[in-house]
Amino acid sequence: MSPKSPDTRPPPAARALLEWFCREDILEEVLGDIEESYLRDLESGSPGRARMRFWKEVLLFIRPHALRRARRPSPGPIMLRNYLQVTVRFMRRHKVYSAINLVGLAVGIAATLLIARFVLDERSFDAYLPDADRVFRLVGAHPDADFDGIAKVNGPYGPTAAGDLVDVEASARFVFFGTSMFTVDGTATQVSGGFFADSTTFDVFAWPLVSGNASSILREPRTMILTRSLAETLFGEDDPVGRFIRVGADTEYRVSGLMEDVPASAHFRPTFLAAMSGYTNPSHDDWIRWNQYYTYLKLRAGADPARVEADVQRVVQARIPADQLENLGTLGLQPVLDIYLRSNMFREIAPMGSLETVRLLTIIGAFILLLAALNFINLATARATLRAREVGVRKSLGARRSAVMRQFLTESAANVTLAAVAAVMLSILALPTFNTLSGKAFTVAGLLDGSTALTLVAIVVVLGILAGAYPAFVLSGFRPAAVMRGASTGGHGARVRKGLVLLQFVISTALLMSTGIVADQLNYLAEKPLGFEQENLLSISLQDPSLTDRLALIEEQFAAVPGVESVSFSGNRPGGGDWGIPVQVPGVEDENLPAIRMLVGDSRFTETFGMRIRDGRTFDPARPADVQGALLVNQELARQVGWTDALGQRVLMPAFEREFEVIGVVEDFHFRSAREAISPLMIFQPPAPNWFSLANVRIAAGRTGEALAGLEEVYGQFDPVNPFQATFMDSQFQALYTGDQRTAGLLRVATLLAFLVACLGLFGLASHAAERRTREIGVRRAIGASVSGIVALLTRETLTLVAAAVVLAMPLAVLFGREWLASFVYHTPIQPSTIVFAALAAVGVALLTTGLQSLRAARLDPVRALRIE
Repeated sequence: MSPKSPDTRPPPAARALLEWFCREDILEEVLGDIEESYLRDLESGSPGRARMRFWKEVLLFIRPHALRRARRPSPGPIMLRNYLQVTVRFMRRHKVYSAINLVGLAVGIAATLLIARFVLDERSFDAYLPDADRVFRLVGAHPDADFDGIAKVNGPYGPTAAGDLVDVEASARFVFFGTSMFTVDGTATQVSGGFFADSTTFDVFAWPLVSGNASSILREPRTMILTRSLAETLFGEDDPVGRFIRVGADTEYRVSGLMEDVPASAHFRPTFLAAMSGYTNPSHDDWIRWNQYYTYLKLRAGADPARVEADVQRVVQARIPADQLENLGTLGLQPVLDIYLRSNMFREIAPMGSLETVRLLTIIGAFILLLAALNFINLATARATLRAREVGVRKSLGARRSAVMRQFLTESAANVTLAAVAAVMLSILALPTFNTLSGKAFTVAGLLDGSTALTLVAIVVVLGILAGAYPAFVLSGFRPAAVMRGASTGGHGARVRKGLVLLQFVISTALLMSTGIVADQLNYLAEKPLGFEQENLLSISLQDPSLTDRLALIEEQFAAVPGVESVSFSGNRPGGGDWGIPVQVPGVEDENLPAIRMLVGDSRFTETFGMRIRDGRTFDPARPADVQGALLVNQELARQVGWTDALGQRVLMPAFEREFEVIGVVEDFHFRSAREAISPLMIFQPPAPNWFSLANVRIAAGRTGEALAGLEEVYGQFDPVNPFQATFMDSQFQALYTGDQRTAGLLRVATLLAFLVACLGLFGLASHAAERRTREIGVRRAIGASVSGIVALLTRETLTLVAAAVVLAMPLAVLFGREWLASFVYHTPIQPSTIVFAALAAVGVALLTTGLQSLRAARLDPVRALRIE
């Protein structure tokens, strides 16, 4: 049995007593010293003597400075009130700094809120439908590089799919009703935005009905449903159900129901629905010829869209003659949730949004918020370094680090909250302007709904923590003795601030350069020759179908109006009105035939539009055979088909049993947006006058007002019911770039706000730097330094940072410019002058911002400067 080892542990009771009363921050050190003495006593003497000396040391250490303080309760309302009072006191003392900080952050948050509202709204389209994930649009193939397909199909496709396929629960079709005059009790109102619609519409679209039975409301011909807003316009407060409306000159419709207005977040918003059974087009049930129906299918729960898509193709093919199958193309199902932002279909039911614009604005909003946050954090950390001595005094008086951290975090949260309140007020004030820029109709209630309120709360929390993080976690850790001796605390912080300033100006300068690139492209589009004479060219809508029986007389009367140079009639026009009809070219396989677009006009069409004939001739009114068989093609069609000599070539149009001979080649011209390449085009005369819907009038330069007044008077004589509707061709083309102009406008405003925020931050930092160097400036002035020398000294660092930012911003702007311009087939190159001008503007604004503050500091009286310090 081994001998028992001696017990070297100190008395447990004495050790427990020491741990109970001694402060935690010195306990380890004190315990270590006493135990070390205990071990030495054990080596040199008896264990009993060592234990007595250990007890003695413990009892002698019971002194006030070593006693553990009672655990303090967490700061309650009293401490919070104290923190807020200190915050208010600091803001009053540093008014300029506080104002710059709050204004910059408020502007950034306000811009972010507005952009977030826009982005959230754009992404919410059609999500209001209860079963939106089961609703699809049936679309047709369209072999065109510029489009994914055509948004319309033939009439029988939808009802056939719903009747034959078990996975299709319901179908609904829509056809444009057109703009018409609605007369109620002798009062005529022009109404647009209506559709012919199937009686099964409400099985697919769950639009709330105010009155009427959804299953039977659109069954009877000559009945219609009004939206609440249209009903109020036509009938006031009276109940419209059962009342009659005269449409046009002599057609009456009975109001069979009333529905709530379709939500603004729908990809199309009917103002009224008329029963499809009253749609009398002779090709209504044609499987090949009349693809004018916007068709929607609602699938059964759990159905596979890909399988249903193939089944629809199969059931449609089964009903088309074998010799016509090549004209069918491919059918597809498009999710209704993808239509507004992700659809690239030809002949859309309404103007759609742009996913590119949403993404761009999301990035811009994030950049503006980042700039505001960097600015706020930069100024907060810069000012915090001046408060290091305050932190030292607080800690020397017994303040714990946690209390100092809470103080700075409270100040940061208070500042961010004030900025958020100001941002909400700014957003409300800017809402009308923003609605104009964005094309929206947001209300104050919509601006502050749950999603944007949640965004605002997230911004306040994140910015409050980030802005208070440096002073809370870094300054609170300073040792009081070092701070009171004046030890430097801001070396690392100064480098961080320079980096933040550099990042701010990289972002804002890149935005400025990008804005210049967008402006250059829009100017290029506005000035680019279209290939025909668009100036002083007017298109007048022939709204009453009976006018086509009097075209010769209308032409004679229009031509007699002073200022009118030429008149022609057409079924469509350049600027997005071209048609697509299947054709065949002998000797060219159908799979090798390009997508060919059509314009339909009379014998004076090319003359009135100022189109140039490259080869052959144009239509000749003296040759009646031209009406049925003459064809004009553009150069692009001849090139893609492979004709070295297009004159005399034949083109067949099976759907209308027509055969054409090419009599002339028209010089290529733009008939769509410059985002698209000029496509193959045919121009022909229609077989019957009822194809015409437009009167095109060329007006002499400088006589527009006189000619318009005369044309309106003449039109009123032929159609006293419908108002005079006319559009200038240059306006028609400008409308193709509405989305781009809207994006450019938002980008300009965003760039302005970004520079405002960046310059506010730069001004604040310049003020901070001048304040820190007050003594240095006073000494330099006292020994003879000039004002210009001091200004140069104070602005040299800013110039270096901004110059570096310009260099870094250039590749970012060029990258954006290339990506954005790539969406246009025809575009201007990125102009070096635009980049240089933006760079000089950024440098100039930055120098002006810091120079003014530096000049103010440099002109301060030296004696006063030293006294202030």
